[in-house]
Amino acid sequence: MNTSSLHGSVCGRIYLQTRQSIYDTLSTFLLFQLIMAIVFIAIPLLLIIATSDFDLVEAFQDFVISYADGRLLLFYTGGLSLFSMVWINRVVHQVQPTAYTQIPSSTFEKLCSMALVILCYTLITCLAVLLLTELLQLLMPVDGSFIPFDFRGLSLAQICQGLYNTLPGMLFLVFLAALCMMSFRNVFVGFAVLGMILVLVFWGVTIFMLQTAHIYYETAEEFIRSWENAMLVQRIVFLLLDLGLLSGLYYRLHTLQIK
Repeated sequence: MNTSSLHGSVCGRIYLQTRQSIYDTLSTFLLFQLIMAIVFIAIPLLLIIATSDFDLVEAFQDFVISYADGRLLLFYTGGLSLFSMVWINRVVHQVQPTAYTQIPSSTFEKLCSMALVILCYTLITCLAVLLLTELLQLLMPVDGSFIPFDFRGLSLAQICQGLYNTLPGMLFLVFLAALCMMSFRNVFVGFAVLGMILVLVFWGVTIFMLQTAHIYYETAEEFIRSWENAMLVQRIVFLLLDLGLLSGLYYRLHTLQIK
């Protein structure tokens, strides 16, 4: 494929960097998937088989019930977050050639490409885990426990409302983690700083929510209105923090001057 024309456009350079980065990290990503499958699927299944006197039918039913509630997605999301943060740290601080050193591009293009790589791996992981969870739900016995993560009854409006409520906070976590990984060459120092900041943020949000909940209200409507206002303030604060962190990411990546 002739890529000379792609080097002349912003979208073309972002595409080339994203494709090359995925190609360079694909083997590592597949190894990560294998490790996650061993840790969260194979080992728990073997332990259940061993504790059920090697009754395979009962062991598989217990395994299905334990994972059919969607917790597997939570485990994989946490593992993928660690994988993504370590990858960002290595890309911006390592001396080996990468797509971001071989393909000349601006800071904005590098930032977009990194985001696309992480987004691609996140979508692949989430789709694979959701398909596995759906399969486990289909195989669950009739007398199995409830399924709290069943999205089939949700409307588009409910999904959009959920994203509206949680997206600023999720982006804050993503941008903060990326900035910590870019700011410190030692990945463990980045994790330590990230942990301390998250503890402070969680402490502050908890105090804010408790103060809102403990105010005396005349009616339930006043409480609901005050709670909605508090949620709105929280979303605005997180949105401003997101913009600040995004600016910090751009500035930090620009000062690193990956070449």
